[in-house]
Parts: sequence; structure tokens; C-alpha cells
Amino acid sequence: MGWTDSQREAIETRGRRVLVSAGAGSGKTRVLVERFLRLLEENPAWRVSDIVAVTFTEKAAREMVSRIRKEIRSRIEKTVSVEERRLWRARRNELDSARVGTVHSLCASILRAHPSEAGLDPAFEVIEETEASALLDQAIEEALDQAVRDSKHSKEIYPSSFPSPDSGDPALIEIFGYLSLHEVRVALRSLINQGDRASAAVAKIRGLDARAIRAFWGEALARAKAE
Repeated sequence: MGWTDSQREAIETRGRRVLVSAGAGSGKTRVLVERFLRLLEENPAWRVSDIVAVTFTEKAAREMVSRIRKEIRSRIEKTVSVEERRLWRARRNELDSARVGTVHSLCASILRAHPSEAGLDPAFEVIEETEASALLDQAIEEALDQAVRDSKHSKEIYPSSFPSPDSGDPALIEIFGYLSLHEVRVALRSLINQGDRASAAVAKIRGLDARAIRAFWGEALARAKAE
């Protein structure tokens, strides 16, 4: 099988990080599979589970394992050495324990291997994307309801000092008042999905005036609509 110079470098480089950047259909998976198999060839004492390969999707992980299985079968058929054939057969039988999967599956396997240290029930499950989305929507609704209750409570206790939209330190509910309810939900979802980056940005809000904060939320909404 022929390889380009760049592909060969990605397959054979050892001892340092290698970044492979290429478009769809350019042979990235084929290169990764070959690198995986070469590592096994170079390290006879390694088991298949000693190599960790992380993919973005379960589909990609299944495809990679399928290709590895196919290439191992090819090596079994082509090798003339009885010992090598025995070794590749053993590795074929180990493929069910191959650590090829998504970031989520890798993290889950580590946590299940150390449930005591992680403080988790080893029978936990990774939440499905649809369920996670529904829980996020529920959390946003509950947070907005609480913000409304807190705002009403503040007005009842401190009616004269409650900040207006034009004051220097507006309350959260006052800032949201400049957006529709749908826009507030979309902006919150965008901020939550951005994680630490959004947290760092929101931490700066207290020192801004009302106009700057409205601009901040407007930019968050624009980014959410663009995604």
C-alpha cells in the first residue's frame, strides 16, 4: 500500500506529538489504523487495550475498529511466521477490549475503573444528547423563574434602591428585560455551552454599565443565532 510522505510521517513518527489535519476522504482513518497496527508490530508485548484511540463519534469509532479487524485479518493471512500468526490472532481476539471510542466513552471507562476515587456509582450511564438538552432547557426555565421571584422580592424589600435599566449596576432580570423570552433562553443556552469562556466573560459584568451589559447579551445572542 502506497503512502504519501506526509502520511508516512504521521504513521512512523514516534516520541513527539503529531497533528494530522486533512479534509474528508483524504485517508485520515486509514493513516490512524496503520499507525495503530505499526505500534503493535513494534511492541510485541503490548496488548490491543494498551493503545488508546479517541474519535469524535461512535460511528467513527466503530469504523476504525472494523478497519483494524480487517487489517489484522489480512496480516494473519499473509504472514509466514507461525509465531507472528499466533500473535495477530491473539490481537484479533482482543479487539472487543480495544480502547477505541469517543472522549465520553474513554472518560466513562476510567471513572468506572476507579469509582471509589471518583465518588461515583460504577453503574452510572453517560446521558444521551437529547436528554441532556431537555435537562438544560429545564434548568434554564427554573433559573429564569427564580430570577423573576428574586427580582420581585428585591422590589418588595428595597423598592427605593432597586436598580433601573439605566443604573450602573442593573439586576439580571432588568437586563433580560431588553430581550424577548425566547432570546433570553437562546442566549443562556449559548453561554452555558461555551463553558469556562462564557464564565470568564460573565464574571466581568458587575463592573459594566447597563449599556455595556446589553451589548454583551446582544453579542451572545448573535453568536447563538449564527451557530
